Amino acid sequence: SGRFGHRFVGPASLLDAMQHELHAKVVQLLQSATTERDLGQRLRVLQQASDLLLHAETPPEIVRSCLEYFGNLQFDPQTSLRRYAAYFVGRVLFFKPSLVLRCLPIVAGLLGDTDGIVQELAAKAAIALHGRAMFALSLEVEALAYQQNIDYQQTIYNAMLRFLEHGSSEHPALFQLATRWARTVILTQTPSPLLLKVRVPADIRGVACLQDFPEKVTHHLDLNHMRQQAEQLFRFLCHLLEKPPQSTWQHWQLRTLLQCVGSIVRQRPSFFEVLLVCWRHLLQTMGVVEQHGGRSAGIAVGTGVSDPNVAAETKKLICTEAQRLLASSLAAERHADVKELLEIIGLLGSFEDVLVQSKYKQICGFLDEDTSERTAEPRAKRFRKGDSRRMWASIGVGGGMDSTLADEDSFDGDALLSGEADLVCRRFEDYFGLPSQREPAGHVPGPALLASRVGTHSELARIALTSLNSLAVKRSILRDRAHERVVAFGDAFLRGPSSSNACNPIMAKRDPTTNGSANDFELFLTEKLSMLEDRVSGNAEVSRDPRSLFARQPRAAPQQAIETVADVAAPIDSPEDESTMLADSAITTLPTESASRDSLQLQLFDEVLAAHRRMERSPLYTVLSAKQTASFDRVSRQVALHLATGVKTLSKPNLQRSMCKAFMLDSFEALKAALSIAANGKIATAPPAFDGSSGEGAARIALGKLVELFFAKFTTDVARWQEVTSHERRPALALVATTPLRDILEGVRGGERHRIQFTYAELFEMFIAEFERSQLPKRELRSFLNEIPVVPVSAFKMLEAHCLVSTTRKMALLTVLSLIECKPSCRWHCLRLLFRLAYSGGDDSSIRFDTIRLIINKVYSAGPHSPMRWQLPHLEDDEAKQLLGEGLLEAGAGWEISDDDFVPLQKLRGRCVEDVATMMLRSMAPKSAEFAFPLKVPLRVEQLRGELFKAIICAAKDRVWLYLALCIKRPVLLHELVETFTKCDQDMKEHLVNSIEEALKYIPASEPELLVLVQKASPETERLIIKVLHILVQTSQGKEGLSKEYGDAVTRLYSITQNPRLLVPVFDLLERKHILDFLPAVMQLDIEEVTAAFQQLIRSRAPTLSISELLTELHHMNNPTENIVPVKCSMQALNVVFGMRDQFDAKVYGIVIQALVEEAGPLPTLFMRTVIQVVKELPRLCDFIVMQILPRLVRQEVWGDENMWRGFMIVLQHTFSGQSGGAARVLAMLPMSQLEDVLVQHPDWKAQLREYIARQPAGAVAPHVRQLLQ
Repeated sequence: SGRFGHRFVGPASLLDAMQHELHAKVVQLLQSATTERDLGQRLRVLQQASDLLLHAETPPEIVRSCLEYFGNLQFDPQTSLRRYAAYFVGRVLFFKPSLVLRCLPIVAGLLGDTDGIVQELAAKAAIALHGRAMFALSLEVEALAYQQNIDYQQTIYNAMLRFLEHGSSEHPALFQLATRWARTVILTQTPSPLLLKVRVPADIRGVACLQDFPEKVTHHLDLNHMRQQAEQLFRFLCHLLEKPPQSTWQHWQLRTLLQCVGSIVRQRPSFFEVLLVCWRHLLQTMGVVEQHGGRSAGIAVGTGVSDPNVAAETKKLICTEAQRLLASSLAAERHADVKELLEIIGLLGSFEDVLVQSKYKQICGFLDEDTSERTAEPRAKRFRKGDSRRMWASIGVGGGMDSTLADEDSFDGDALLSGEADLVCRRFEDYFGLPSQREPAGHVPGPALLASRVGTHSELARIALTSLNSLAVKRSILRDRAHERVVAFGDAFLRGPSSSNACNPIMAKRDPTTNGSANDFELFLTEKLSMLEDRVSGNAEVSRDPRSLFARQPRAAPQQAIETVADVAAPIDSPEDESTMLADSAITTLPTESASRDSLQLQLFDEVLAAHRRMERSPLYTVLSAKQTASFDRVSRQVALHLATGVKTLSKPNLQRSMCKAFMLDSFEALKAALSIAANGKIATAPPAFDGSSGEGAARIALGKLVELFFAKFTTDVARWQEVTSHERRPALALVATTPLRDILEGVRGGERHRIQFTYAELFEMFIAEFERSQLPKRELRSFLNEIPVVPVSAFKMLEAHCLVSTTRKMALLTVLSLIECKPSCRWHCLRLLFRLAYSGGDDSSIRFDTIRLIINKVYSAGPHSPMRWQLPHLEDDEAKQLLGEGLLEAGAGWEISDDDFVPLQKLRGRCVEDVATMMLRSMAPKSAEFAFPLKVPLRVEQLRGELFKAIICAAKDRVWLYLALCIKRPVLLHELVETFTKCDQDMKEHLVNSIEEALKYIPASEPELLVLVQKASPETERLIIKVLHILVQTSQGKEGLSKEYGDAVTRLYSITQNPRLLVPVFDLLERKHILDFLPAVMQLDIEEVTAAFQQLIRSRAPTLSISELLTELHHMNNPTENIVPVKCSMQALNVVFGMRDQFDAKVYGIVIQALVEEAGPLPTLFMRTVIQVVKELPRLCDFIVMQILPRLVRQEVWGDENMWRGFMIVLQHTFSGQSGGAARVLAMLPMSQLEDVLVQHPDWKAQLREYIARQPAGAVAPHVRQLLQ
C-alpha cells in the first residue's frame, strides 16, 4: 500500500490487488497441473490450488472461474483425478455455498462413475449439496435455469435411489452415505417441530427444514410437492426394511437403515406412525424366524428364512433405536406406543425405569464414543471393506477447516433444541466471518471507542462521567493496529468517585478512596507525556521538530512513564503553578523555521480531517439531527478547503501540494467505501454519509468533496493572478475576456510550463494518479470531469491513452461524448481527440472503427443544415441556385468559428465533422489534384488537419471510412466521394470501388441522391456507377425495386460509353425497344454478366420483354443466312435461360418451338438444338414434340438441311422408345429414300413400324412404306 506523509492508504485497492494476484497464482497452478505428467505431483499442485481457492478470503467469483476446470476432471481417464474432482466439489459446497447450482451437474455426473470411491465422494457431496441447492432454487426466477437445475437434482435423486435399492454390498460406505442422503432430503423437505434459533444463515449451511426457506420463494418451487416427495422417500426406506430387493440384508445394511429411519423420526415425529407399523412387521417376521429356525447368510425380513441368532440381533437393533426414540423429548406424545413396542421385544419394567434406562444408555453411548475418539489411534485415510465406520470424523476444535466436514448430525434435533450443533456453528462463524453468538467478546462500546480517541484529561473525564454503565468492560476494549492511544478501564476505578479526582486517571493513583491503581489502566499519551519526560530529564529546551511533540514513546517502559506523569500531575492541572504555565507557553510557541512551520501546519490540517472522521464514527453522531450533521460536515469541509487552497498557502507550493494530497486521499477513502456499499449491498468499514445516505448517494457526496477542492483551487489561482496583474479593477466582461484561464491553470508562461508553483493541472494529475491506483470505476471519472470547473489538457491525453486500450476504450469514448454534450469549453478538445483516434495509425484498426462508430451514432447529426457548395460538385451554379437559393448559395461558400474556445454544438455535430472528413477524403488524391470547388473552412479546422498529419496518421486507404459512414446518414455527400474518385490514381480508385459497398448497403434504394448520382454519371465514373448499380440491385431484392428512371439514366450513359456492363444491373428497367437493341451486346458478355442480366428480366414483376419473346429473339440471332452474334454466344445465352427453367413455366419452350416452326423461311440455326434439350430435360413435352413438331418438320422437308436432319434423327432416337406410336407415324411420313436409310441405320424400328401400319387402313399409308417392310 502506498503512503503519503504519516497517512495510510485505505485497504480497498490493496484488497483488489491481492485478489488479482491470487487469481493469477491459481491460474498458474492449474496450468502447471495440466502440463504435469507425474500423477502424484499433479495432485499436489491441484491441492495447492484448492487451498488457495477455498480460503475464507477468496471471493466466490475466483472459485467460479476455476470450477469448470475441476469439473472437467470427471472425464479424465485417471481414476485418481476423478476422485479428486469429487473431493474438491464437496469442499466447495461447504466453503463456497453460493456456487451450489454450478456444482449440480458435476455431482450428477460423478455419481455415474464406475469407480466406487468416486461414487462415495460424490455421494458425500450430494448430502452437502441438497439443502444448499434447495435454498438457491427457491430464489431462482428464470424458468429455463430452474428446470435445468431440477433435472440435475432428479439425476442425483435417481442415482442415490439406485444405491439404496441395490444395497451396494461391495461398497458399504456408499450404502451408508445413500441413507444419510435420504435422511437429509427428508429433513430438508419437511417442517421441523422445533423453534429454530438461527445462528448460521440458511444461504451458508443450506435449509434444514421447510421453515428455513425464504418467506417469498419463486413460483416455480412447490413446497407441498417437496413435502410429498419426502414422505414418499420415507415410505420407500421403510419398504426397503420390510422387503429388500435381494430378499436379504446384511447385518450392517439393516443397522444402517434402522438408524436412518430412527434418526428421522426423532426429528420429525410426524413419521412415527409409519415407522411403528414397519417395526411391528419386522418384529413379527423375526418372531416367525425364531420359531421355525433356518440357516441363511443374512437376515430374512421378507418371506425368506433366517438364522434365529441373526433374527435376535435384529430385535436388539430395533430395541436400541426404540430406546433412543423414547429418550427423545420430541416423541413424548408417543411414549406409550414405544413402551408397548419395547415390551414386545422383551424389555419389561415400569415406564419410569425404561425411560431412565434409555436416557442413561444414550448418555453412556455419547461418552464412550467421545472417549474412543480421543484415545483412538490415528485413522487410516480409507477404512477397510466391511467396516461400518464413517469415512471422515470430526477432527475436533482447532483441527482445521476440514472439521466442518464431520459426519456428525450437525443439525440434529437430538443435539440441541435450537436445531443447530454449537461446535459446527462456531466453525461456520469462524470461517465465514459471522458475528459470534457466544460471549459478546470483542464488541467495543461506542463511548469507550470515543474515549480512546481523545487526548485531554478533561474530555476523557467528561465522557467517563456520562458513560459509567457502558464503560464497565472486563478486558482491554481496543487494540488499534494503527498505533493509536489505548485506554483500559478497571472495575474498581469505575465503581464510583469519592472526590473530583476520581475521574482523573492521573490523580486516581494518589486518591485511595477511588480504589484505583496504575495496574487498572494504562494511558499512553502524546504531547504531554513527551513534555513531562523533558521536564524530568532536565531538558528545558523544546525540540525544534514539531513532529517530535507527537512522537510515540517506546512500549518498553509504559509503567515508568505513568509514574512520572503521576509525580508531576498536580502542578500540571493546577493553574497557580507558574512552572506549568511556562512549560505550556513553551510548547505553544510556534517554530521559526519554514520547514518546521509547514510541517506543523500539515499536522493541523491532518487533525482537521481526523476530527471529521472521528465525528463520523462517534456515538455523538447518532444523537444529532440530519441538519446538524450536514452543517458539521459542511463547516469541516470548508475549513479543510480554506487551509488547503487559501491565498497564504498558495505561496507555499509544497505545503499546498501536501494538503491537497491529504484531502484527496481522505475523499478517495470515503468514495471507495461508498462504492463498496453500492456494489455489495452491505455495510462497509466506513460509516455512511452525514445526510444518512448510503451507496450511490454517499458516492456522489464523496465525489462532490473532490469537485469542491478543484473549484477552490480554480478560484484561488484565478483570483491570485488577477490580483497580481491588477486586473480585478476592470469591468466584469473585460476581465473575463482578458483572463488567460488555460495559461493560469496549466502554469504556462511564455509558452512553457513551469513546475515551480502548484497548479490546477498538477492537482488534476494528482487526482488521476490516485484514481488509477484505487482502481475505481471509470464512470466515476466521467461524472467528475463533468462537474469540475475546467478540464485540463492532460485529461484529454489520459482519455486518449484509455482509448488505445480495448478494455477501457468504451468507457473513455463515452466520457468524451459526455464532455461534448455537457462541457462547452471541452468540445473542441474532444473533437480533436476523436479525429486523432479516427485517423490514427497502427495495426489496431479497432481503435479507428470504434471511434468512427461513436462519431456516427452519437456525435454526428445530419440535421437541417444545408450543404456547402463543395459538397455539390455535380451541379452547375444555376442548378445549385435553384436547389439552395441565392442566399444559401452564398452562405455555402464558407463559414467561420467566431470564438476561440466555444463551438456551437450544432456546428460541431454537423459542419465540423463533415469538413474534417472531407479534407481527409481529398487527401487520398494526389496533391496536384484540382477539385471543382475549394474547401473554405475555419482556420481552426485547417489547423486540426495539420495536427492530424503531424501525428501518426493512418494509410491513405483508411481515410475513407469515416466519410463513408457519414454518407449513410447524409447521402448527398456521395457526390463529393464521386468527385474524389475521379481525381485518384488507379490503385486508389480500385479501393474506393471495393469500399463504397460499406455505405451503400445501408442506404435505402429509394434514396433520391442515388438516382442523381447515376443521372450525373460520366465516363470517368462509369466503373464506380456499375458497382453502385449492382449494390442497389442486391439491396432492393425482396423489396420495392428500382424506378424506371434508373433505366433511362443508364441508357443515356450507355449511349456515350457503349459499355454493355452498364446495362446488366438494370436490364429489366430498360424499354422494350432498348432491350432488343442492346441484346446482342449483352449476349457477348461473360456468362456471369449474361446470367445476371437475364435474371433481372426473369425476376421482374412487370418485364418489358417476356421470356418467350426473349427466347425467340435469342434464336433469331443466328440463321443459315446471317449471324448477328457468334453462334457460341447464342448457345451460351440459351443455356443460361434453360438453366433458369425452374423459375418459369416450361410450357414456354413449347410455345417458342411451335412459333419458330410456323414462321416462314429457314429455321434458326440453333432451333433443333433447343428441341433436343427439351426432349432430354423436359419429358412432359416429348408428346408435344413428336405429335406436333416432328410432322411439321417432315412436311418442311427437314432432310434438306444436313444439320437439321441430324438433329431430327437425334430427337427420334430419344423419343422412339417412349413414344413408339407417334415416332412410327413420323417414319411413315418420310419419303422412300429417307425411310430406307433410317431403317438401314435402325432395323429394330421395323417392328414398331409394322405394328403401326397394321393398325392403319390400306389407303392411309404410302405404298412404299409397306413395300419396304416386306
